[in-house]
Amino acid sequence: MDGNAQYKSTRRRAACARVALAACAAGVCCASLPCRGQLVVFPATGERAWTHAAADVQRSGSAAWMLPSSLAVRWVSGFDGSGNNITFVPQQTPAVSTADVWGAGLVFAAGRVSPPGEPANQHFLFAVDRDDGGVRWRAPVGAPALDSNSSPVIDSRRGLVLFASGNTLRAWRLMTGEPAWERTLQRPVVNASSLITTDRGGRDRVFITDYDGFGSAGRLYCLNADAFDALVNPYQPGEIVWSAVIGGASGNTPAYLPRDAGGMDRVYVASAGRFSLGVPGSVRAYAIDGAGVPVWERVNPQPHGFYGGVAVAPRETGDPGRPAAVYAASYAFYGGEDSANLVKMDARDGAVMWTVASNRTQSIPVALDAGRVVLAGGINGFGTSPGLELFEDHGTHASLVWRLTGVEAPGGWTSQPLRTRDGGRDVLVVGAAPGVSGGVSTRLFLVDLTLHPEEEGFVRLLSEGAGSPAALVGGALYSIGPGGLRAMGLLRTECDVSGDGAVTLDDLHAWEQGVGERDINSDGSADSEDRAAMIRVLRAGERALLTEGRR
Repeated sequence: MDGNAQYKSTRRRAACARVALAACAAGVCCASLPCRGQLVVFPATGERAWTHAAADVQRSGSAAWMLPSSLAVRWVSGFDGSGNNITFVPQQTPAVSTADVWGAGLVFAAGRVSPPGEPANQHFLFAVDRDDGGVRWRAPVGAPALDSNSSPVIDSRRGLVLFASGNTLRAWRLMTGEPAWERTLQRPVVNASSLITTDRGGRDRVFITDYDGFGSAGRLYCLNADAFDALVNPYQPGEIVWSAVIGGASGNTPAYLPRDAGGMDRVYVASAGRFSLGVPGSVRAYAIDGAGVPVWERVNPQPHGFYGGVAVAPRETGDPGRPAAVYAASYAFYGGEDSANLVKMDARDGAVMWTVASNRTQSIPVALDAGRVVLAGGINGFGTSPGLELFEDHGTHASLVWRLTGVEAPGGWTSQPLRTRDGGRDVLVVGAAPGVSGGVSTRLFLVDLTLHPEEEGFVRLLSEGAGSPAALVGGALYSIGPGGLRAMGLLRTECDVSGDGAVTLDDLHAWEQGVGERDINSDGSADSEDRAAMIRVLRAGERALLTEGRR
């Protein structure tokens, strides 16, 4: 990294250290971060971490931040601390932490290295600094089964990062990489990512599914996340509380609706069914304290299995007649671009509200405002093409609004769309399908949902070189490409004009007064573009703070 980046990174860490020391002086423990059961105070940035695949526990796919005005590449992380080339797992979603509580602004992604003279393809979870792309720590993990593209998950309440690889789910201290706990599952995890609740008052749980792609023995596991308490929570961290057989399972990432969004303390999960016997997949709801007995189960109305995650959305504001809903999309092994289906179910009882023909996919549907749903799906060949579809929800049925497919189109069966705002427009950030099976996408697109596919400006190429499912935090996009993990946009620390380790209105005042580092976009001059970039960062999370459902 250049001298300017090094200076900013050092300045930020020094500021965080000053605040941590002040916290200690005030009686808050910070000698061994993160502290168990105590809060460590760091500069408030107003950022919201990207904790799960598809953004959050609901799998909303929605970012709390507006798209940055520029997507210039800030850094590419492709080497570990010893100079070994990192090959990151294709099509995983990076998890991104903030410095608000635990003091660690890190990006987490899994990959492998082959050091000279050592065994090849050693797999690790890497913690990469958001400021400069340097690897801060790494932790060994099992080799992914069947080229699994599972994503890491952040436990923001307890300061942990979790990752499932092989048949083991592991947790590490977010800041240091110190092992916290691990649990061996009955079968390996393939393409599924964990879920962590944070709103159950000392009885939070972790959920993950294992793999039995063409059999019937796949399981959903409920593990304890919180500290042991003989009365309230008689389990150790990582201990299995219950598990349930869900049938055939591959990539079946669970979802949860928090209590403050109208949730009923349930976890939702789909299954693949049994393709060889013609048994379709199903969607189930489990009470978290229900010992693994489903509250309801609904079989797919069409003869297809679900090989991806589900999304759960709260009822629409001001319309109590529309209940919380679960969305799931299937994968069909034969047929064209409408051979699979997208289904919407009532989250209360599983009643099928509608089903509509769709492209085959592993991707999680993204529920938009005003009853619209976006789905990425399709592969190159076998009757389909990769692309995107937009559906309209009419209450009792849904209809296809448009479908954009083709080898050059954004989307595909392993592409997870990210929904955000670009100015006053609702937009998607989504990668193109990888060029080869099991590869990583090299292109990232913006899709303007206020336009029709035939209108100019509907699709815009944002980046070449990275296109895996992206995370958006604090004005920067993070995505994986063949060259490594890439940060694009504006790093929030670049707006720290005053140098106090936080980005607030004080920095705007300093900029106006001509004090501090005013060349925010590093183009060699301090001008109106720098001021506009700062205001955009300061207001990026404003919409999310005024709305619900953006966790």
